[in-house]
Amino acid sequence: MSANSTTPQALGLDPKALVFAAFSTPRTPRSPEYKAGALALLRFKCGLAERCEECPHPHGTAAADAWYSGLSEGHSIFRQATQPA
Repeated sequence: MSANSTTPQALGLDPKALVFAAFSTPRTPRSPEYKAGALALLRFKCGLAERCEECPHPHGTAAADAWYSGLSEGHSIFRQATQPA
């Protein structure tokens, strides 16, 4: 691997710090389930989990819907964090 590597591990991305930064600014409040979904996706994308964890909530519930929506935002957060400067 070269010194110019742009893998998430090489960039030193911290999923918890990314989630904190995304949700600590003024914005529409999000549920804990939503934030947990974003964190689950970021842990996977940053190489801290072999796969994205499965939704811990029963399918068809509001909690599951929020968790899956959080996954979607996790993708956006990751794209933003890995964009070239």
